[in-house]
Amino acid sequence: MRKAVQVGVQAFVVKDATSEEVVAATLVARYRCLYLDSRVAPVFLRGGERDNRQSVVLECLRQGLSNQEIAERTNLSNSSVKAEMRALFHQYGVKDRNSLVKVLNLTL
Repeated sequence: MRKAVQVGVQAFVVKDATSEEVVAATLVARYRCLYLDSRVAPVFLRGGERDNRQSVVLECLRQGLSNQEIAERTNLSNSSVKAEMRALFHQYGVKDRNSLVKVLNLTL
């Protein structure tokens, strides 16, 4: 998301945004102001802060590890890894693992 903004993107909405949100984003961007979906704005404004465990889980995800492999590498239970993944999905405004990886690739 940060790289997208750096190259001039004026609006960022998640894939399942309502039509009203898309119209609002378009109007805001038209006046060269930044529009961030409310589901991702807190992450962007905080600078992407995450606790250490989430950072480790994200790094494992970037490496293409499965939940089971992440659990083994981090000494977490499989259910803890799933809970962290759900929290990350919510934090980044995505619904699945592939979408999270795509968002992460934009923020590298």
